[in-house]
Amino acid sequence: MKTVGNAQLVVRVLLSGESVTSSEIADKIRESEGKNVKPQDVSSILSRISNPEKSNFGFFIKRRQKGRSFYYKMPKEALMLAENQAYGLTLKTGPDKFTLDEVKEQFPELVKYIKPGKKTVKPRKKRSPAKVPQTSPILENKTPMPDEKPEEKAEVKPPMPDEKTDEKPEDKQEVFAGSQDNFDDLLDGVPVAEILQNVLKKLTDSQDMNVNVNVTIKMEK
Repeated sequence: MKTVGNAQLVVRVLLSGESVTSSEIADKIRESEGKNVKPQDVSSILSRISNPEKSNFGFFIKRRQKGRSFYYKMPKEALMLAENQAYGLTLKTGPDKFTLDEVKEQFPELVKYIKPGKKTVKPRKKRSPAKVPQTSPILENKTPMPDEKPEEKAEVKPPMPDEKTDEKPEDKQEVFAGSQDNFDDLLDGVPVAEILQNVLKKLTDSQDMNVNVNVTIKMEK
């Protein structure tokens, strides 16, 4: 025998057409079914099945507040629903689900309670498995082929230093200084006029030729 759940027992009491609170529903279930259901559990069930956004059964329940209590009652036309049909309106899925299309087809007088402004409960869709993102081949590490050679980087040669001679400035000074000393030693004790006359004699190769030469010799040390 199929077990009857608490939600179906609540719907069974509401099909009596009475205006009842959650505590009164709990009492009626205990009296008729011999089952103890807490008023808090009944209140939780009513908050779900009386909300059209959560249950299609909510289109056919009237709720009014009196003092601190809420009273629930089904309209007279909705009492024509069978218990399995009314309970089927509370379900979202499963073979026992009773849809609003079936209500419109079998109970046209209940269409006026299905107000366009209220949301209807749609059956849940099965979630498709998440797709694993594929790695783009461009982003994958490229493994070099055996025939491939790494690019050779152009060798940067350092600039060549300026060519220098082995001759040092000190050597130049020494050579120049030595030449001056040798020239002074050569002229020491020798008449300059006689030296020049011998030079000119060799140039002209003639003793009778008179040559006047003005010579200025500046000696610096």
